[in-house]
Amino acid sequence: MPLLKNINPLGHVDLPLIGRQGDNGIYAEPDENGFEARTPVIGSGCLEAGEEFEVSDEDAAHLLEQVGNYELVKTPAKKVITEIEGGDK
Repeated sequence: MPLLKNINPLGHVDLPLIGRQGDNGIYAEPDENGFEARTPVIGSGCLEAGEEFEVSDEDAAHLLEQVGNYELVKTPAKKVITEIEGGDK
């Protein structure tokens, strides 16, 4: 499956196609002073600026038509060769 990157100039964006929309989830726990530390949970809600994600070949083709919003992430040659040969090198 192709790996794409969110390069949208707006930064974080909804992408319902892969089930990513709305506010990002928040993980909260008390810090050492008893205050709640709030950390965004990556992989929920909107795509973050620069976030990489996998989609089907067909969906990638449609998303890549949106020039300036998404780009194909280049896969290192070693990884491609390893996948073709069917093992880790």
